[in-house]
This record gives sequence, structure tokens and C-alpha cells, in this order.
Amino acid sequence: MTAVRATLVAASRLARRGAPVLLAAALAACTSWRVQGEPASTVVSTRHPASIRVTRSDLTGVVLHAPRLAGDTVVGFADGARTSGDGARRIAIPAAQVRAVSIRERDVVKTAALVLAIGLTAAAALFLGAFGQALALWYDD
Repeated sequence: MTAVRATLVAASRLARRGAPVLLAAALAACTSWRVQGEPASTVVSTRHPASIRVTRSDLTGVVLHAPRLAGDTVVGFADGARTSGDGARRIAIPAAQVRAVSIRERDVVKTAALVLAIGLTAAAALFLGAFGQALALWYDD
């Protein structure tokens, strides 16, 4: 039974150490693209997003990083590049060709579900660790 106990104790330690890291990541990462009801020029100039998802009139889409306005055109970098020095592909889309603009916003439901899942996993690991120790003591007697 010592192998079972060691496994359960290791799982308990991992849960105690990993849960805060997973929780921090969950709070930062639970976002979803949300379509904005405003024109691209308004979204870019007032919200200053790090990236936007543009749906064109022909229903094709592209994610633009570091978006900015150049007259009546939305300009940004594609292919995951954040600046022109990253080997980025610069894309310019005239405002007349923009059907919709989406930005990333925190998703409260996804965040709550992830935090709950992490909490339940940590609680289960702690319970199994404690149960494993109690079980080992029972069989050691």
C-alpha cells in the first residue's frame, strides 16, 4: 500500500502547487471575441485594442494586431506579429469593406467555469491525498 500512498501524496502536492498557477492563467485567458456594434474606426480610436478581428464584406476574416487608422482605412499586422519587426504582413482594409469588427473581452461564464473546475480538481486531489494517508495508516496497523 505504500505505492498507493506515495502516488496520492504526490497528487496532493501537485494540486497544491499547481492550482494557484492555473487559477492565475484562467483569470487572464478566459476571453472570447465579441462583435462590436460600432464602426471599425470608432472601435480602434476609442477602445485601443491590442488586436481586432475584422469580417470583410465578402465574409472573409482576418485578425489584425496593433490596429490603427490611416484615413478611412484600418491597418494592422497579421500572422500573429505584434510589430513590423516580427516579419509581419501589413494589411490595410478600407472601412467600406468592413462588415463587422470583434474584440477580445473577458468571458465571465468561461472564467467562472474554469475556476470552479480548478477548485474541484484541487479539492479532489487534497481529499485523495488525505484519504490515501488514512488508508495507509489503516493498513500499516
